[in-house]
Amino acid sequence: MDMTYFSFTPSDLKNKKLKIAIVYLHELGKFEVWLGGSNRKIQAEYIKLLSGKNLGKYKLSQIFPGVDSIIESTLAEQPDFDHSAELMKHIERKTIEFVNDITSILNEKS
Repeated sequence: MDMTYFSFTPSDLKNKKLKIAIVYLHELGKFEVWLGGSNRKIQAEYIKLLSGKNLGKYKLSQIFPGVDSIIESTLAEQPDFDHSAELMKHIERKTIEFVNDITSILNEKS
C-alpha cells in the first residue's frame, strides 16, 4: 500500500528504541499514527510484550512481513484538505494524545 509518512522520536521513547510515525495511506485516503520500532526485532519484541494487554482504543499490530507498526490509531478517516489549518490542528492534537497514552501504557508494562 502506498503511503507517505514522517517519523519523530519523543525523548520518553528514545531509550526504548521506539518512534512515532504520522502516516497518510493513499488508497484509503486517511491519516494514521503508528508506534514503530527502530528495527523489526524491536517491533516484534514490543508486539509480544503488549499482546493480551488492554490498549484501550488502540490496535496492536501482528508480526507479519510488511507490517511496520506496533500500535496503530486513525487520526483522520476522511481528511478535509480544504480546511488544512483545522486538519493540521486535529492531527497534532490526536498525535499528542496518542504519544501520551502510549507512554503511559509502556510505563505501566515495563
